[in-house]
Amino acid sequence: MGEKKVTLKLDIDGSYGRRKKWEIAKRLMMIKKFTGASGFKIKEEKSKHGYHVYIEFDPKIEVDDKDVVFFQLLLLSDWKREFFNWVRVKHKLPHWNILFKRKVREVKR
Repeated sequence: MGEKKVTLKLDIDGSYGRRKKWEIAKRLMMIKKFTGASGFKIKEEKSKHGYHVYIEFDPKIEVDDKDVVFFQLLLLSDWKREFFNWVRVKHKLPHWNILFKRKVREVKR
């Protein structure tokens, strides 16, 4: 097996119906094919503007943070979020792949 479990965090805006789920499933099978992934666990949560989807799996090959960003983008996660994730990974920032249930705003006094 791979070195560690991988958790993909998708931010799906708008509808999350049968068609979008089918498209994500097809793309997930490509990831499975090329990483040898197994033990998939999927959790879906309603968010303010759509859904948050968590996909956990065990890859047979090493999957790094850049791979995670690519996989999330491939699986239809919000492209702006994934662009900023890529920038954070590129600059080696910690805690780069976070989904919030609600946005937290700093209040200036």
